[in-house]
Amino acid sequence: MSYLISINEKANTILHPDAVKLFPGFNVLSQEEILFIVLAYDYCSPYSGFVEADRIRRSSMHVWTDDTGSLILPKQKIKNAVEAYKGLQYNPKIELAKAYQRKIEELTGDIEGVGGADIKKTLDSINLLRKSIRELEQEVLAVYEEEGKMVGGGERSFLENMHKNRDLYKKVIQKR
Repeated sequence: MSYLISINEKANTILHPDAVKLFPGFNVLSQEEILFIVLAYDYCSPYSGFVEADRIRRSSMHVWTDDTGSLILPKQKIKNAVEAYKGLQYNPKIELAKAYQRKIEELTGDIEGVGGADIKKTLDSINLLRKSIRELEQEVLAVYEEEGKMVGGGERSFLENMHKNRDLYKKVIQKR
């Protein structure tokens, strides 16, 4: 699988050249700003399990050892880069799994005020959502394993994959 970005041992970020073609705004960012964006918003970031405010704070502490990230986030070039990065890596199955997880958290909070048969319905809903999340995660892993393989042994280019992700992201954002 081709990656949008890689991080070497010295924590230098290396953007895939085709990613820069899709969003030239990456060229105006410093290595620290790119690393911050990747750590805060990448699906595979070590901080991806946290809510956005925590991801931003932790990523900022990782890169600058202070809360610089929350200070630069309002800058237009950073906002544009964050949106571009989200669009290039967009995966609807991962986003659906995140929505299911938010629903589980909501149902878990509601369970205290529920009694009797409603508790069973709530727990059944939570279990169904967890099962759906696991299935989505398996589908995503299977796609990652097979990504780029086409009939006849050809491969879809990195640029084609990122362009497809960006277009799908734009469609979803426009619907909101």
